Amino acid sequence: MARSIFCCLLLFSLFGSCRKVKEYKDYFKDPETQVLGKDIQASYAVAYSANVVLTEMAGSQLPNVTFTRSSHGYPCTTLAVIKSMNDDPFLSNKIGQITIAGLWSTEDAAVFTIIFTNLNLNDAKYSVLGINTFPLVRQNGKTIVAYGAMDINLNPNSDALLSLNLSNSEVESEYARANQNAPTDVYVAVSENGYVIDINNNNTMQNMADDIYTITGGGQAIELNNSSIGIFQDAMVGVVISSACPQNPSDGYALLKKLETGDNNALVMGTIVIEFKASCDGQAKVTAGTGTYLECNGKSVDFKFD
Repeated sequence: MARSIFCCLLLFSLFGSCRKVKEYKDYFKDPETQVLGKDIQASYAVAYSANVVLTEMAGSQLPNVTFTRSSHGYPCTTLAVIKSMNDDPFLSNKIGQITIAGLWSTEDAAVFTIIFTNLNLNDAKYSVLGINTFPLVRQNGKTIVAYGAMDINLNPNSDALLSLNLSNSEVESEYARANQNAPTDVYVAVSENGYVIDINNNNTMQNMADDIYTITGGGQAIELNNSSIGIFQDAMVGVVISSACPQNPSDGYALLKKLETGDNNALVMGTIVIEFKASCDGQAKVTAGTGTYLECNGKSVDFKFD
């Protein structure tokens, strides 16, 4: 009798231990780098669109772009249509067409709106997506673009969005957004609700191939699947994108915070900080990980633009 009881207890103990081991393994996961990748590509797409117009204003006639300008002086309005992104390593086959309306106060300051059609960034698909008014400012040799979550319009009235009917105070308010100091710490940037992109044209305004984009800011995303709902906050400081490394960012830091409800409404939480390197091998280094990302500490994780 005692032996039977002992065997039952042993089997129960082994079964419970195996279940705990499985739960342990299921809890610790690799980070959802595709969430970061999508926001980085979206920020790049906004800045790239503004940069195309800036390049046209400098006198270039880019392939696959139609461009009109209301006058040769300032202020003036512009309208550009990018018909194909096939020549761009980050946006090829990801956007059908981009339409950008611009209101220029001077050669160094403009406000834009954008319409993206057939957008597909890391499985986030939209037939039409609009970006409401956002500024471009050139100063001290830098080109700054700033936009936020509040600027994203999922169901835009294209004609109204592209009309750019702004008062002087509204225009000045837009420019002020580009003049704000960007955070220098990812733990500060995660509380932001927008991104600032610094475009380095390398003193070759008529050549976009050598341009370097540096992204700083933060945002929030919701990911849904069959068994869970995930809320992610991300942050970026000095994340560098250039055609020299089309696989992944080549510098900077990014943070990802996750709050997810999984099976049986169990909460899954984690925070990870990753560092991008110039090796351009589709990898990023984990410098800190907590919660569900704890086992990633010190490891390299896949980070590739799809």
